[in-house]
Amino acid sequence: MPRHEPCPISPPRIPPRPPRLRVSLHPFQSDPFRSATATIPAALRSGKSAVKTHNAIFRRIYKGNLEVLTAWKTATHVQRAPRPSAPAAT
Repeated sequence: MPRHEPCPISPPRIPPRPPRLRVSLHPFQSDPFRSATATIPAALRSGKSAVKTHNAIFRRIYKGNLEVLTAWKTATHVQRAPRPSAPAAT
């Protein structure tokens, strides 16, 4: 078998990863991840609104296609946690 010569071109040098910066998103908040957690409800509302819009579009476009509508309904279904029952009145 022929012997391969080493490549005359050296691989590019990969620079070291820069240090992770801790940036506060709020002037009085020390932990940026806490403020990221606070944005979750807004993101959920936005997603719910998008699904509502897409539902209207899908129902109109695929009106006669039961298979596609069923798949869409299954894909967009969100299972909610059970609500606690009201305590019995005594």
